[in-house]
Amino acid sequence: MKTQNTKTEEAEKPEEKEKTKEKDFVEVDFTARIKDGNIFDTTIKEEAKKVKLPAKNLKPLKICIGQDMVVKGFDEALREKEINKEYTIEILPEKAFGIRDPKLVKIIPLAFFIKKDINPVPGTILTMDSLLVRVISVSSGRVLVDFNNPLAGKIVEYNFKIRKKITDKKEKLLCLAEFFFGKSSLVEEKGKNIIETEKDFFKEIIKKFKEKVENLLHINVDVRKKQESKKKEKLEKKESG
Repeated sequence: MKTQNTKTEEAEKPEEKEKTKEKDFVEVDFTARIKDGNIFDTTIKEEAKKVKLPAKNLKPLKICIGQDMVVKGFDEALREKEINKEYTIEILPEKAFGIRDPKLVKIIPLAFFIKKDINPVPGTILTMDSLLVRVISVSSGRVLVDFNNPLAGKIVEYNFKIRKKITDKKEKLLCLAEFFFGKSSLVEEKGKNIIETEKDFFKEIIKKFKEKVENLLHINVDVRKKQESKKKEKLEKKESG
């Protein structure tokens, strides 16, 4: 009788669903907001329209878990999750966009902005040295700016759903390429995988990309600017003509 009861109990156990793990490539929909505040990022068109964020080209985010492709707290939350189940997490500044650093509030001469034909209106956010900079005030030929991330010091909330695991190797490769280089395309030439980018990148960035691909996908890949590909095609046509 004991054996029969055990079998019955085992049969009644719900089947465990497959969960995500580190190094999985996944497609995610999410909406991020400041705690008790406004949405600042989303992949969902309806949510973007509510707060007047650009919505036209929105699509699910493709990332590899555990590779620092999103803020640390969100990255960690993607582990051990079921597919197509909604989750909401709260992330403290330390694992979101960092703690505010008073040393990153600086005074810059107004002449610097005038020379670059920039009007530093208080409250506006500009890009300087690839960093977002918020103009705090302008007075006496001086501009007070804040190099802290606009979301630094904020507690944020992410509502997310993992749509699927990405299993296709080419899709994974493009996922990494677009993270490193932005808009990219994949071509194959003589058995080689080549990522074509829209602009030039430093050798160090290309090296890091190749190392990441080797580590995660165990394949070799080359990188070149798209224009170089077109020039090569024209040259080959001339030679064959």
